[in-house]
Parts: sequence; C-alpha cells; structure tokens
Amino acid sequence: MNRDFNTQELLDAIGQLQEENQRLKTQLRRMSNPDASDVDAHAPERPYGQNVYSSHDDLRDEQRENLEVIGMLVSGVAHDFNNILQSIIGYAQILAGAVESDPSATHCVEQIMIGGQRATDLVNQILAFGRRTPAKRAPMQLQLVIKEALRLMLGSLPSTVELIQDIDNDAPNIVTSPTSIHQLLMNLCTNAYQAMDSHQGQIRIALRSLNLKTPQDIQALPQSPVMPCGCYVMLSVADNGCGMEPDTLQRIYDPYFTTRQGSGGTGLGMATVMSIVRSHNAYITVSSQPGGGSEFRIYFPAAETKFSFVEALPEAAHVAIEGKERVMVVDDEPTIAQVFHHGLGQLGYDVTIFGQSRQALKAFMESPFKWDVIVTDMVMPQMNGEEFARKVFSVRPDMPIILCTGYDANINQEKALNIGFRCYLEKPIIHRELARNIRRVLEKGQHIILE
Repeated sequence: MNRDFNTQELLDAIGQLQEENQRLKTQLRRMSNPDASDVDAHAPERPYGQNVYSSHDDLRDEQRENLEVIGMLVSGVAHDFNNILQSIIGYAQILAGAVESDPSATHCVEQIMIGGQRATDLVNQILAFGRRTPAKRAPMQLQLVIKEALRLMLGSLPSTVELIQDIDNDAPNIVTSPTSIHQLLMNLCTNAYQAMDSHQGQIRIALRSLNLKTPQDIQALPQSPVMPCGCYVMLSVADNGCGMEPDTLQRIYDPYFTTRQGSGGTGLGMATVMSIVRSHNAYITVSSQPGGGSEFRIYFPAAETKFSFVEALPEAAHVAIEGKERVMVVDDEPTIAQVFHHGLGQLGYDVTIFGQSRQALKAFMESPFKWDVIVTDMVMPQMNGEEFARKVFSVRPDMPIILCTGYDANINQEKALNIGFRCYLEKPIIHRELARNIRRVLEKGQHIILE
C-alpha cells in the first residue's frame, strides 16, 4: 500500500534520525567513559598504574569482578541502545518509502538500514559476551559469518595491519552461531596484531574444507591433531609477528596467563578461544617459532545437513503483511510508538498508541473488544509489560499480545510464551517484520516461536 509523503513528513523523519543518532553517540560516550561522579567518593584511592596483589587469587578475583562489572554495564545500556536503534531503523524505513523514486536517496537510506543492522548485531555480540548468554546454534555458512565478522573488525584493528582473506566459498556448513565466531576471530586477530612490532604486519584468514578419510590423512596435517576421520571445515589465522617460545606455547590457553603484564593483558582471550573450540566439538592446533610468526588452525566438524541460516526462514517471505485490524501499541518511548503507528498505518492497520501502560490498561478495561491485537514493550515505568499483559488476560484470556522489547535480563522467549504472549520480538525490528508477525498471530491463533 503506497501513500504520498509531503515535505514536512520528510523533514520530521530526518529530524528524528538526527536526534536518535545524537542519543546513540551519548550512550556510546557514557559506556566508554563513565562519569567520574558515578564513582564512590569514599572508595580508597590507588595511585595511577599501581596494582598490589597479595596472591594470584587476588588478581583472579579482581579480573572476575571486572567481568561482572562489564556484564552489568552492558545489560544496563542494551535496552537503551536497542530502543535508539529501533527509532533509527524505523524512521529510515519510512524515508525509504518516501524517496523510492530517487535512486541516489534510496541508496543513502539503504546504507542507514545496513549500518543500523550492523549496530544491532554488535550490541547482541557484546551482550552475549558480557552476560555469557549461550547463543543459539544452527547449521550455517561459516564463510558468510567470517566475512561479516572481518568487516566489523576492520574498525578495531590498526590501519597498519593488513587483513588477507583466502576463503573457500563452497565450504560446507557447520553448526555454530555468529556470536561465537565473531568472538573467536576477535580474540585470535587481537592476539595476532599484538604480536607484531609497532603493530605493523599481516594477518591471513583462510577457510578450507577437508575430507579426512584415513588416519594417514590426519597425520599429514600440520601438528598432526588427534581427531577422528570425517569432513571438516578448517579455519586458519596466521600472522607474521614475533612468534612464541616453547614455554609460552605450553601455557597459551591457560586462563589468566598473559605475556603482556602491565600493558592491559587479561589472559582471557586464548582461554575464551579454547572454550569456544571445545563447545563446538572442534580441534585446534598452533605452530609458532620465535621471530617467525604464529598460525592457529581450528577444525570444525562439517554439518550433516547443508542449509544456510538465510534459507532457514522460508515461510516469512510468503506471509502477507497488510491488514485492517485494530492494533494497540504500548511503549513509553514516543519515537518508537510513532514509528510503529506510521509503519503499520501505511500497511492499512488502525493503530492507537499509548505512552503509559496504565493509560493503555484503562482504555482496554473500558472496551476490551475494541482492539484485535496488542503490541507492548516490556520495560516501562509504573507497570511493566508482563504485569500489563496479566491484567489484560484476566479480562480477556484470548487477547493476542505481542511482546516487543529492547532488552530485559528477566524475560526471554520461553518465559514470554509461558506468560501468555503470542509472540516474543526483540528490538530493533522493522515495521514490515512486526506486521508479518501480527498476521501470523492473528491467522494461526497460536503462540509463535521464532527460530
């Protein structure tokens, strides 16, 4: 369904994008450089650069506490980040419909959408790491995940480090998650460039498929890894840095072991790599010589079923998204409520928005059958999404409610469905995808489990 846009609507949408971009910058600054006023004024002072530990256990306890602080910090800003990204992506989608006749403007809007999606992926990776949330795994094309991870990584590597890719695009799938691979590559590449003098050199990323039919095939591999015969996907990360001494090689995967004492090393990077390798039932080898660089090889078992994560959701592309149903949207973020109102309205829905859950509940109680479906946020003042939904269910148990949340550690898809929500969605989400799930909820009349 198309509609005409006037100049004021375009200016309003552009203004909202600028505001949300500024909010995102503010959150990033707050995350990277917390305000000193937030620090306990009564905390004992420690001279700059001075760390006194009575034992290795004290060092380990402090590092563990640092990780817990990172986890709390990440979860604390994830909700705000996703809400900001929801507004950016939502208004970009509105602009896309307004400038579709202008190829140059359309390209610019598409780049905003791509940037927003990459930011979303990055937030999810940081969140998964900070909270140690186990990522859901499925058979997927490792080469696609690696290429995306390297694109994101370019911004964190010095410009003097050259990334060389030698990727087999026909390699079979493996069972993994993008978050695990991103984390694995980040630690291996960080280890590689830190081994370079003046951070200058090359990192070579290679991906190969191997069909190891006999023990002789395995023995012929570098370092002769101890593993069963079968089909594997081998990921190699090699550098031309300073290399490692034999003593270092023996301890490289030990937690908290680092050769960079006093320069920011935590000793957790390679321990994390080993943890990820083991969780994939994979195998890892390392070869290194002092002055001759290092190479890590990881052998992932190939998945038995060959399909990609892109192919895993065939149904979604064929579900209609237009409708005339009456939709209640409850969200305390005005920009998000307006995005949903505008986007769903374009598709024909009759949308009513509420900025307060109590106000929405009052309207519902006065006329329980006025709406066909409710879309609600989770984290809201006075009454959260769960409490709001339970009160709605007490009056109309069959009311279809979709939970659309930024982030809340106390809720997930399983808990949401057990409460009675028909569908659990995470922001940011484009309004066409929201409409698609509205249609699925209304037409199937059952709980929707997203893979």
